[in-house]
Amino acid sequence: MSQDKVVMTLEERNQLVALVAKRAGVLGSVERENLLETIGMHELVLDLSMSGSANTFAQELVRKLQGKGRLESTGQPALVSLLRELRQLVKGHADELTFVEGLLHPYREIGQRGRKLNLFISYRRKSWPFTQSLARDLAQAINADIFVDIDSIDEANFEQSILRHLRAADALLLVISEYTFSERIHNKDDWVRRELEIALSLDKPIILVALDGRLPPATDKLPASLHELPKMQAIFFYPDYWQPAIDKLAAFLATVTTAKPTTRRSTMTAPSGTAAKDVMRTISADEVEQTDAVPIEDPSPSKTFFEALRALETENFDKAIFLLEELSRVGFRVPHVSIANKLTEAKSLQQRSLELEVQRQEYRWIANLADHRYAVPEARRAWQAFREAYPFYQEDNENLRQRLARQPFLEPTAEQQTLLNMLLDPNVPPPERAEAGRKLAQIGDPRMGVGLDVDQLPMMAWIPLPAATLTVGGDKEAWNPREGKQVSVGAFKIAKYPITNAQYARFVEAGSYRDARYWEEAREAGHWNRGILDVYRWTGTEWAVEQRRGPANYGAKFDVGNAPRVGVSWYEAVAFCRWLTEQERAQGWLSTDEEIRLPTEDEWEYAARGTEGRIYPWGGSEYESGRANIDERHNKDGPYYLQQTSAVGIYPQGDTPEGISDMSGNVWEWTGSNYEEGKVYITLRGGSWFHGPRSARAAARDGANPRSRYDNVGFRVILAPLSRADR
Repeated sequence: MSQDKVVMTLEERNQLVALVAKRAGVLGSVERENLLETIGMHELVLDLSMSGSANTFAQELVRKLQGKGRLESTGQPALVSLLRELRQLVKGHADELTFVEGLLHPYREIGQRGRKLNLFISYRRKSWPFTQSLARDLAQAINADIFVDIDSIDEANFEQSILRHLRAADALLLVISEYTFSERIHNKDDWVRRELEIALSLDKPIILVALDGRLPPATDKLPASLHELPKMQAIFFYPDYWQPAIDKLAAFLATVTTAKPTTRRSTMTAPSGTAAKDVMRTISADEVEQTDAVPIEDPSPSKTFFEALRALETENFDKAIFLLEELSRVGFRVPHVSIANKLTEAKSLQQRSLELEVQRQEYRWIANLADHRYAVPEARRAWQAFREAYPFYQEDNENLRQRLARQPFLEPTAEQQTLLNMLLDPNVPPPERAEAGRKLAQIGDPRMGVGLDVDQLPMMAWIPLPAATLTVGGDKEAWNPREGKQVSVGAFKIAKYPITNAQYARFVEAGSYRDARYWEEAREAGHWNRGILDVYRWTGTEWAVEQRRGPANYGAKFDVGNAPRVGVSWYEAVAFCRWLTEQERAQGWLSTDEEIRLPTEDEWEYAARGTEGRIYPWGGSEYESGRANIDERHNKDGPYYLQQTSAVGIYPQGDTPEGISDMSGNVWEWTGSNYEEGKVYITLRGGSWFHGPRSARAAARDGANPRSRYDNVGFRVILAPLSRADR
């Protein structure tokens, strides 16, 4: 090829003139002047006719640029500037773009001025064929001295030569193949590791040459000295799409260094089917041999498009994005498909894939913890947090849902399912539902939140409530209402049901009445001493003081396993919460910055009324028969009066919109708040089986001495962050 001209056949020259004429035909004189200025040939304005025909303008322009020789500003033939401008103008026109790209093929240099670069390539010996081709073809695209140790050692001392060239390098290219991050990378004497450590210490730019889209592993798989590697820019190389990657790498090097364009000719095989395949070139015998070693063909845009689709199907998103970006760059269009939309979809799928891999790694870590019995509590806490953070994660190869579940799912027996269907059917009369609940307690109630978990601890079904500001009180029709006021409450979780007999029994069986740690309030008040608790008991005519070592017993009808525990004082409810908090932490179900406790009165009312200020927990403004275990007959509000507690949750039509059961009726519930300022009285909320609809209104309240026990008072617990004072 001539040193000063782009050599073309006559046919190619005519084709180029026609293309320039076509594009110049829509340009006026001023626009034609701007075109000449854009290609750096403003001095031709005086020699060319700006107002003549497009064909005349095109012929003169091509002829003068061909005879102009090389431009000092770029070191390339003057016609290359026009070809580059045409490449921008014909985007979206595949045939014209292919023609222009063919003429430009030997001139793929970076068109920036600057000094010659020193580049250092770090690689594994097994990737030498790829590295050899990379060094050779990159040298055609950018003006640089490229150090590759096999070819470039220039001292007797191998190590000194490598280190000298590395220190002098403007950038290091790391070829990432399947061998790069083998176990050798953890050997301090490994040369790839040493080269990278030196480059990092010298703050050299490191560019990752990602062969087949490979990237560095996560930092926990790398030596600490190489933790910065995953942050480095990567250029993806796929063997079938070689030249676009070379161009991208050369362009990126120009952004992080100052690159001077090369004057060498490309040794790449010209794209088949293009006009450039007949261009005559003068190359050395060595170059011919190297060129023949790696024949590269640029694929057609259609082939590239379908290759991108195949990459998407195999979830090779890096490759798909790379190919779609190339198609977008050249303005390729395909019927019925938007390349831009497909590229957006590929990036979205890649992001989802990356997020899924993060989740998989965390899952594997939890599974490893669960394999060691002394780490099971930590695994349980981690699993709970994982399920909350990623509720839609489905993969469970290690069966963690079963292994780390508090209550492994057991298919109900036919008898249990029949009773459950009856118990939860609002169309079944309450007395029949209550009887179904008692029978279910005898054969085992499988509902979450009613019984015990795998560690034989009370199993709560938590309902989360976000922080909120709301109005409490103000319902003058309720029993003993508060004045209306606005309050703010923090986020917490509340138990779906009151504490049941089966759950409280574990507290008693554990010997907790004898453990002073749980009875701080009772001890300070002088009502607990060595496992003996002072309580109030109603004799029928007056309150009498008793000393007890356990809860009160009101007979078999109140001692049903899935019914609320009654006959416990406020001190006993608080002690239960303290005991359960300790047990949950020990088993890994609870973190150290959370606690289980009684709700404050404001928290209880928020759970019952919501932020909208419901009159009844279910949302109605008037009581509706069959929605709660209360005395409906007292004021003729309905026909039902069970005269005792019932299994929790048998009034599903009385649940709050959030799913909290029994907030009206069944049992009054102890809270953590004083009933009146200055009095040793504790607030009760929720009404009971013994009282009517006024007590069942969500704003109703009552109070009792903390030592008192009743057959219609129980309690419900919440899970909340520790207050700052308790941390």
